[in-house]
Amino acid sequence: MDSQTLEAYAQHAPEWIARDGDRESPLQHLFSVAFGTLRPGRAVRVLDVGAGRGRELLALQRMGFDAWGIEPSAALRAATRPGLVHPLMEGSLPDALPSSWPFDGVVCSAVLQHIPRGQLFESVLALRDCLVPGGRALVSIPRGPRPDVDADGRDPWGRLFNNVGVDEFLLLFERVGFTFLTRSDNDDAWGRPGVAWATLLFERPALSGNTRPIDQLASVLGKGEKKYATYKLALLRALNDLAATQPHVARWREDGRVAIPANAIAELWIRYYWPLLSGPLFVPQMQGDQRERQHTFKFASELIHLIEAYRGRNGLDGFEIACVEGSLGSSASLHKTTLQKIRQAIRSGPVVHAGRGSSDGPIFEWDRDQVLVSRLLWREFSLLNHWIGDSLILRWAELIHSLSAKQVGVEQSVALLLPKTSVWLTARHTGPVADIYKNLQTARCVWSGKRIPEGELAIDHVIPWALWRNNDLWNLVPTLASINQKKSDQLPSRRLLRARTSAIKDTWGVSLERWPDRFRREAQRHIPGSVTSTALVDALFDSLVESVETLRLQRGLEVWDGPGSRAA
Repeated sequence: MDSQTLEAYAQHAPEWIARDGDRESPLQHLFSVAFGTLRPGRAVRVLDVGAGRGRELLALQRMGFDAWGIEPSAALRAATRPGLVHPLMEGSLPDALPSSWPFDGVVCSAVLQHIPRGQLFESVLALRDCLVPGGRALVSIPRGPRPDVDADGRDPWGRLFNNVGVDEFLLLFERVGFTFLTRSDNDDAWGRPGVAWATLLFERPALSGNTRPIDQLASVLGKGEKKYATYKLALLRALNDLAATQPHVARWREDGRVAIPANAIAELWIRYYWPLLSGPLFVPQMQGDQRERQHTFKFASELIHLIEAYRGRNGLDGFEIACVEGSLGSSASLHKTTLQKIRQAIRSGPVVHAGRGSSDGPIFEWDRDQVLVSRLLWREFSLLNHWIGDSLILRWAELIHSLSAKQVGVEQSVALLLPKTSVWLTARHTGPVADIYKNLQTARCVWSGKRIPEGELAIDHVIPWALWRNNDLWNLVPTLASINQKKSDQLPSRRLLRARTSAIKDTWGVSLERWPDRFRREAQRHIPGSVTSTALVDALFDSLVESVETLRLQRGLEVWDGPGSRAA
């Protein structure tokens, strides 16, 4: 739960309590429909998550349900409504729910909008894990953005609003295994202008045999599986990132598994661990490191030497540029050795130990420098990568906090791990492409077709930098500066991509002619299988359209339909 939101409730509790008064629950007409038929002839046990003063809880108990409630705010627990059968318990999402005490139903009213995005995935899993098979969850969430929320997502009280829409919540619940049953919309109980609610009813399906892949993933993410190093989280994060940005690196096998090249994972590990080792703050990654003040994981020495080689040479950005331009020079052998040591760490570490304690056994296998995952688990990464990624970063930061004996704060680690705020992948490296078009008298804007006058050239990331942080040549196209400003961080629509197909491919032809090896190498990561040079551009364009549509659907993003249009 967001700490600033809890502090807001503590500070404004008297005001909130006075406004709440004895108002009845706007959800009580749904309780019988949601839970009344779950256990004929027996008391139905319901948990109210984020119960506040117990408004919904009291209504449930009066209707004959064996209702219990948890509430993180001590101020609200101290002011519970009179008449509650069971006292409110302390607890919050995502970690502090009584999962060992299964319930037939869960009510979660006006809570999930306050959960940070990085905790939503595990929060929904926690709601599911509270339920018996066949149990139901009744969830009330805002029907649209709050009118009184500032640019930081805070209302005047200081409460966090994550601005996740109803459709996005629906998708998240269904993807973690819930079945959607029905929806009910209602106005705000307090009559606040611009505030309305959607109440969604879900069911956790009955057990159907083996553990679902999402449960395997949740077990590794959760605190139940011991972690003596950050390797497991790094492997999961790499697989998740590859599923999001390089899905065609996967090779589908006839035995129902997917093979991921270990080298592709190792390359990402360099980028994950670099900022954790390159700064003045000691950030332990293995148990015992904090005590000795020394990194002891398998590839630490090699990576530190690689970091030192680029100190004064623009750090990780300099290394990234050298990699894509094929100019590592004397660092090439050190890079190769680092990748080799990382592959060894992956093989002997998380491949062996992730999921080892579960009834299903290890999640991963190793085969000829490839990590094997079940096709169903790879599907979960492909569908849920946006949510899983945030959760993994948060768990990694929490593990660092623990490994450092609380000397490194969670927020400090998140700042190093998050691409948006870290020292890695910060440079929009568009200079070489810009240099080409500055010298082309016939340069035209990809999105408008208009000639680009001197001084008005901009290089646009087709898939916005804010989403993918991708400087591959195929993602860089010339535009008018004014149009680039209008497009900003929006995705181009499929209609626009199709309309500007020839212009995009012509741009790629210029880059391919100037940097043939680099362009082919970068393109090959984003297309399925190997293709001939003549078919490369066509296959790459189809993959671009697929990537844009996938991002739009998975993240519920608006698209840009070209100059003169609005986002749609």
